[in-house]
Amino acid sequence: HTSASQFYLKIFLDQSFFFVFIGWISQFTVSCSEPPPPSLRYEDREVVDSLFNVEYDKLKVSLDSICTHIKTTTLQTAVDSILLVRLKEIAKQKSRYQQ
Repeated sequence: HTSASQFYLKIFLDQSFFFVFIGWISQFTVSCSEPPPPSLRYEDREVVDSLFNVEYDKLKVSLDSICTHIKTTTLQTAVDSILLVRLKEIAKQKSRYQQ
């Protein structure tokens, strides 16, 4: 009778150890994963959207003027560069004909 109870006790301890071990491993792997991204409530989204729109409207004017300035100066630089190359080509052709 004692050998049967020892046998059942051994099985119980083996199974208990197994479940404790599996629980510990699952807890360890879960704790090592990244937390889920925060979710925003509807009210939070409205606040974020309104803040974004205010800042966007402020920056849009500045960015548009910067883009316009860059576009005009870059275009003028490109035209000047092309014009300089063409004038050099014309001068080179003229010098060939004058010889």
